[in-house]
Order: sequence, then structure tokens, then C-alpha cells
Amino acid sequence: MRIKGFLALFLLVVIIVFFLFVVRAGKQKQLPGEIESFNDMKYKLTKTNMATLEKLITTYIANEGHPPNSLKDLQGLYVISAAGVDAWGTAIKYERISASDFKLISAGRDRVFNTKDDIVVKN
Repeated sequence: MRIKGFLALFLLVVIIVFFLFVVRAGKQKQLPGEIESFNDMKYKLTKTNMATLEKLITTYIANEGHPPNSLKDLQGLYVISAAGVDAWGTAIKYERISASDFKLISAGRDRVFNTKDDIVVKN
């Protein structure tokens, strides 16, 4: 009688351990996909921030006749607090190319400028 009770308890423990293993293994397989989705969301958010900055700069050019020398020139006229950084927390770099042209650069996921994952927007 004790052996049957022990076997029943042992079987129950084995089933619970197996169930926990399956649940954990399923989460591990799902994690890379979730990380990729999260990174994709950060990329899209950065592109949105850069598009917002591009519109603000274009408005500045329409009003002033020239691009700003830096993003600080926009701060007095527009609220750019959220748009001034990428989704990884790095400030978006602004470069004035000519009297009417400029580009915005995000360092991207690695937070280092001049690497292959940089996000660049030119007007």
C-alpha cells in the first residue's frame, strides 16, 4: 500500500517537473522573437522621432530661410525633448550640409556613430 502511494506521488512529481520543463522551454524559444520585435519597435520609434525633427527643421527653414545651426536653435521655438533622442537613449546628431540641406543621424542599436546600424535621414 505504501509503495502504491509512493509511486503515485513520484508520478505526480515527474508530471509537474515535465510540465515546468515544457513551459520553460517554450518561453526560451519565444524569447528571440520577442527581442527582435522589441528592437523593431525601437527602430520604428527612432524613425518617427527623426521624421518629427525633420518636419520641425523644415518648418524652421520655411520661417527663417535657412536650416538651424544646431538642434538647440529649435528648442526656443519648438518642443523637441522626446524627438531629440533615439529609442536607445542616444541624442540624435544633426548635421547642416548646406544652406538648404541637412541630415539627422541616430547611432542605432549599438549606440556608436559611424557603424552599419546607424539610421540616417536626409532632407
